[in-house]
Amino acid sequence: MIKMFRHYVPRLSLLLAALELSLFFGIILFGASWEISGRWQAEMPLDLPGAVMLAAGIVTVTVLMMGATGLYSHDVMFEMDAVLARMALTFSMAFAVFCAVALLLSPWMPPALAQHRVAAVAIPLCALISFALRGGLGRLVKRETSKRRILVVGCGKSAAKIARMDRLEQYRFRVAAYVEFGPKQEEEPLSPLFPGASIATPEAALALIATFGVDGIVIASSERRGLPHEALLQCRMKGIPIEDFASFWESHAVHVDLESLRPSWLTYCDGFAMNRGRHIAKICFDYLVASLLLIFTAPIMLLTALLIKATSPGPVLFRQERVGRNGKSFNVLKFRSMTVDAEKSGPQWAQVNDSRVTPVGRFIRKVRIDELPQIINLLRGEMSFVGPRPERPHFVRQLSEAIPYFDERHRVKPGLSGWAQVNYPYGASIEDAREKLSYDLYYLKNGGLFLDFLILLRTVHVILWPFGAR
Repeated sequence: MIKMFRHYVPRLSLLLAALELSLFFGIILFGASWEISGRWQAEMPLDLPGAVMLAAGIVTVTVLMMGATGLYSHDVMFEMDAVLARMALTFSMAFAVFCAVALLLSPWMPPALAQHRVAAVAIPLCALISFALRGGLGRLVKRETSKRRILVVGCGKSAAKIARMDRLEQYRFRVAAYVEFGPKQEEEPLSPLFPGASIATPEAALALIATFGVDGIVIASSERRGLPHEALLQCRMKGIPIEDFASFWESHAVHVDLESLRPSWLTYCDGFAMNRGRHIAKICFDYLVASLLLIFTAPIMLLTALLIKATSPGPVLFRQERVGRNGKSFNVLKFRSMTVDAEKSGPQWAQVNDSRVTPVGRFIRKVRIDELPQIINLLRGEMSFVGPRPERPHFVRQLSEAIPYFDERHRVKPGLSGWAQVNYPYGASIEDAREKLSYDLYYLKNGGLFLDFLILLRTVHVILWPFGAR
């Protein structure tokens, strides 16, 4: 994983994006250059700066569409069945979006017909090359020899969590060995397991690392007294990275492990930067996105309002009290998706196949249309486009008592979308809320405009491939 603008990004995703971007740019520039020297030059002039602009425009739109459809997600990018289905949608969308943008910007760009001709040939060719590249690269990266090998010091709950990650194909590491240290994990055997004496001296530690070809060491024990610091220092001086479990988990799972969370780690770790510049930039980002979203979704919102009014009695909009920044309450706006007497018995968690949901409501929940009126909350300054989802006061009191650090999520404005929403299914229990908090704390720690933009793309992905809606 590489940390970019405080967010952890998989190296493979970056490598694949860089390769595809370079290949696409070269292909499209070649196609545009063909136009320059071709027999249509007289009727549709296209100079070199225009060709570069054209290539950059098509590449930008295409790569953004690929990100929005999840083609750079670690669980999709090399699964060829999923890749094929998403590419068909992605490159069709890319061509349509590019044609629309080219038409709007036609006074300042090369002639529209020349652009469309280049795009019509280059975009399908880019799709074929991308498919072939992913097929070849996927076979290489799935080899065990290409994965990073780590030595885990500890044999308790944290080590067992790493063992479960180790068995999943999506993570780019493999555990070479576990060194017995601290409290033991009785539920799950760890193999190969070595006694603590194996790293008690620098010589033994280096010998163990050389034997297994270790690329890094993870300290996965809550007990730190008695650690062989001299041996670990020698390993560090040899260029072997050493991480504690909390940092290792955060960088690979891209959320915080609540069980291992300590106040000292929250106090001294890197992150949680909330300076004035970031605050102003986020406000500008929110108003810009909210204004654009309001313009583009106005027809959808009007149609939804008519369908709700025509199919069930009651108001179109549903107002509900939620807890916002610094614990201040506000009324969130949503399209009504339930019957008017849905909560006559008091607040309830949403359930799978909830009988209170209307037929129209079930559809608009599935594709997240019910959330669109919250654009008004954004323009009022009550919400941000990206942030923790606001909860109802009744559930906030309940969850704050049951889950440590739950109130920390109220340090920022709640969001229309969030890191938890695009990574974890809809929450309808205290355990779900606990898991989602781990993503919210990651966002609080590492958030910025870069992560906000990625969440925006992932939100499109979630809408296109409904994820955990109820």
